[in-house]
Amino acid sequence: MTGFTSSGWKPDGLDRVVAPYACINGLSALFEIAKVSIPDDSEREYTDDAFNPDVAAANLLLISAAPDLYAAVDALLDAGEFRKGDESVKSARAALAKARGEA
Repeated sequence: MTGFTSSGWKPDGLDRVVAPYACINGLSALFEIAKVSIPDDSEREYTDDAFNPDVAAANLLLISAAPDLYAAVDALLDAGEFRKGDESVKSARAALAKARGEA
């Protein structure tokens, strides 16, 4: 993997996460990073809380924060002094590896 789309991800409406990118004409535009599924009323009676509109909204915010969260965890791991074998550090390293496609 060569890298991610830069930060600046943001919710766009109720079901999309978008990011800005520069166009060759000097302007910028938004492109879709992710689409979050929000069930309609007929689907809700057959689903659990994973498809609750409030959960979908929370997922949208979490996805839009992903590049900033990645950078913050990476910086903390690079700069910090941690206890050897600390489970939270192992979890953080595993999460970053997963984001890079290494897990």
